[in-house]
Amino acid sequence: MQKGINYKRILLHIAFWAAELLFFTFMFGISNQNFGKIFVITLQITPFEMFLTYFTIYFLIPRYLLKSKFLKFIIYSIIVGVFVMIIERLYIFHIYYPIFGSEESVKYIKEYLSENYLKHFFLTYNFLNQFVLFDR
Repeated sequence: MQKGINYKRILLHIAFWAAELLFFTFMFGISNQNFGKIFVITLQITPFEMFLTYFTIYFLIPRYLLKSKFLKFIIYSIIVGVFVMIIERLYIFHIYYPIFGSEESVKYIKEYLSENYLKHFFLTYNFLNQFVLFDR
């Protein structure tokens, strides 16, 4: 039974996600010197990554991976990953950019996502998995 709120753990998670946001802003912003747009794009993508990561850590891993149900873990991880990517793209193209974007922004985000999305997605996923291993 857990006693109270673990503020240290909450602060570690907030620090991790803030560092992740800054890391990807600078990593992808250096190539085109447009840190503002990269920051906004990364800020929009981060909640989806957070959902996927925490769903994996607190649901899929304990229910399937730790119980040696490897095939189910792989299948459900792929399904959830694809689902999150689809929802994320729908959000960006049908909610965020029609309200806040311009034609130039839409072109820019399409280029950004097509060139960097999978790299961004897997790096974040890998970093957080390493972070969680040390957090336990």
